[in-house]
Amino acid sequence: MRFTHICCTESAKQLVSRLLFPLLLLLVTGPVFAGTLNLGPFGQGVFTGTPPFAITSNCLDPGDDCDDTDDRVRSMDLVTFSWSIVASDFATLEPDFDSVIFEQTLTPNSGANLRLPEIPVACQAPPLGTGGASPESSLSVAADGSITLFCNIGSMGSGSLESFALPVQPLGDSPNGSTFTSVQK
Repeated sequence: MRFTHICCTESAKQLVSRLLFPLLLLLVTGPVFAGTLNLGPFGQGVFTGTPPFAITSNCLDPGDDCDDTDDRVRSMDLVTFSWSIVASDFATLEPDFDSVIFEQTLTPNSGANLRLPEIPVACQAPPLGTGGASPESSLSVAADGSITLFCNIGSMGSGSLESFALPVQPLGDSPNGSTFTSVQK
């Protein structure tokens, strides 16, 4: 809605008509929501592995890992996904999003066996965390071994930012060369 200066020569009837028309238009068409959510990596985004790195100095030997960006992970190490969600572009007086839902599915391949140690604090309702209560956040494991995190971040308004980490652990019985994929929305 745009502000219009009304000069003192308008009649009361014209003034009411001019001010009510935008309000009636809003009531007939409904509110226009412009708010957006943007999901992206926080910092590096994905950290593949933990120190010590380059144990054999070759980094190609089974069980070796050069650094936290090479996509090689030793069994029982962590792969950490760092996410950031930003709410922006809200119209004036537009309400906050009530429940922002983040979902990530990890699908093992080639015999990989994965576990998510816990639901992030950003997904847990108070008093355990800062997330929303309804619908409740959850972890589910499908028959194929894929794991889905359903995460209720809670309410977010214009300018809100929520960053959190999701650690994933390939277990010791995962064969050398096994992989997993991640899809998030």
